[in-house]
Amino acid sequence: MTHKSPKILLTGFGPFPNMPINPCVEIVHWIQDWAESQSFEICTAILDVTYQGAFDQVQRLVIEFGAQMIVHIGVSSRNDAIHLEHSAINCRNASIPDVQGRRCINEAINIEYSLTTRIRTTLDILTLQRDLSQWGHPVAVSHDAGQYVCNSLYWQSLHYFDIPVLFVHVPNTTIEQHHSTIACIQDLLKRLSV
Repeated sequence: MTHKSPKILLTGFGPFPNMPINPCVEIVHWIQDWAESQSFEICTAILDVTYQGAFDQVQRLVIEFGAQMIVHIGVSSRNDAIHLEHSAINCRNASIPDVQGRRCINEAINIEYSLTTRIRTTLDILTLQRDLSQWGHPVAVSHDAGQYVCNSLYWQSLHYFDIPVLFVHVPNTTIEQHHSTIACIQDLLKRLSV
């Protein structure tokens, strides 16, 4: 019996306040072109940086594509390496609004749970981190996905979907520096497709 690779939905975010050029856009476009030559199926999408709109887009894409795994990519200006996010917290609390102007201060993503409720990914990210590091990628495991739209989307995806979900924060690099980030995401996707 042959093993069938999972259909992976890969998303990245568009621009948002303080980040007029989001490197995720370029990274996802590169991955989209590369994916055409791979033996596994990848659907890519750029999401609006909105608390509810991004998740609405993902719900639609998962159904249309029949995704069996989701990898979300977001940018973090705090990081100088790629971070695999261990978990998400049920809290929206950010100093900047989303692109629709919605600003959240200590707001629960899902009111049925406390603000401190965490959901962790079902993927073995310590093994993923080890494998990617062995392949020459400087990757860290993070336990803090922030409390902006990235964390909100991660929490909603982990809570709602019964498939593996991973959030990856990439550093804010220039276009010239994207190649190392793209290579890491490509290797991550190949590893997840096995």
